[in-house]
Parts: sequence; C-alpha cells; structure tokens
Amino acid sequence: MKKTSILLIMILATAVPRTAAAETGLGLGLKVGPCISNVRWSLDDGSGETYRRLTVGFLAEYSLSPAFAIQPELDFVTMGYSWWNLDPSSPMMGKYEDTLQYLQIPVLFKARLIRKGWIVPAVFAGPSLGILLKANFKFYDMNSGLTYAGDIKDLYRDFDLGAAFGAGVNIQVRNLRLIFDVRYYLGLTDVYRSADISVKNAGLMITGGLGF
Repeated sequence: MKKTSILLIMILATAVPRTAAAETGLGLGLKVGPCISNVRWSLDDGSGETYRRLTVGFLAEYSLSPAFAIQPELDFVTMGYSWWNLDPSSPMMGKYEDTLQYLQIPVLFKARLIRKGWIVPAVFAGPSLGILLKANFKFYDMNSGLTYAGDIKDLYRDFDLGAAFGAGVNIQVRNLRLIFDVRYYLGLTDVYRSADISVKNAGLMITGGLGF
C-alpha cells in the first residue's frame, strides 16, 4: 500500500503542470529558428535582398520573482547582406554577398505579463555582445552562377555591441516548457573596419524550443 501511494504521488507530480508562481530559480532551454537579416550599410542602393539563415541558441532563465527574470543566452546567429551590380559595362555583373557568423551573448531582462497559469507571456529587452566567428564573401555571375568565394574576416571588427528586444511566451506541458520568442536585434556599432563604409547589423529572429 505504501509503495502504491508513493507511485501515485510521483505520477501526479509529473502530470500536473507547474504554475509560473512556482517557477522560481533556474530554468534552462534550447531554441532554433530563422534570422531574417536586414543589415544597414551606407552604400545600400536598394538592390539588396532579405537574408535568411538559421539561428540556434541556449538560454538560462533565472527568476527573481514570479513577475521578473534575467535570461542570459548563447546564440549562434548568421547575419548578412547582398547587393546587385547590373551595370552592363561592368566586367563583374552579378550578385555580391557578405555573410557574418556571430556568437551572440544577450542578457535579457524579462517582465511576465501573466504570473500564473500554463501560458505565460512576457516582454524583454537587454544588451547583446556579438563575437565574430566567420565572415565570407561570395560573387554570383549573372550567367555562370557562383564564381568566387573567400574569407573576409579581416575586413570586419571582432565584436558587435547591440540591443535585443521583443516578446515571447512559455507554455507549460508537464515538466517541460514550450518556448516561443520573437525579437529584433539592433546593432549599435559599425562592424566594418574601413572608414569609407558603415555597416550595422540588424535582424528579426523567430524561434521556438524547449525549456526544462
């Protein structure tokens, strides 16, 4: 009888969702989704295209109270921009593309809009430091396609400082949390080394994942 009671309690504890008020302390999570990059650069002539790449992140959410939390993250994010040279007199008519891969470390301050329940929406904002991992250049000829690819990491600064802000929701499912997050990253520093060109990163990120 005693063993049966203990087993029943364990099953109930697993099956009953936890409320946000009980979620104090540390929670971890994984997330993945697209980053829609719209890098701002000084030579943009309107020929650029929206740049989409996958982002993957790891988060640690520390609840200060049922209403507030701090969430540091490690995110692998790819930014980029492209432009077209359609001048018929140019020997290199085609598409030019720069790809920048960062390890972003945002520290977000979260305010939960609803403190209790299975669905807990929140808004957040905070600073973010980007560490440049790779920078690549590609040229696509109008007729033959990709004709050149190379490393251009020396043209870009090693760090990028910006701000992230957005909204998200946690949905409690037993002992797991479904995490959905929409945020905008706004780069505040010029990441290009040359004084003649200004490049500032920016991008919309839409991610989903699991917290535990």
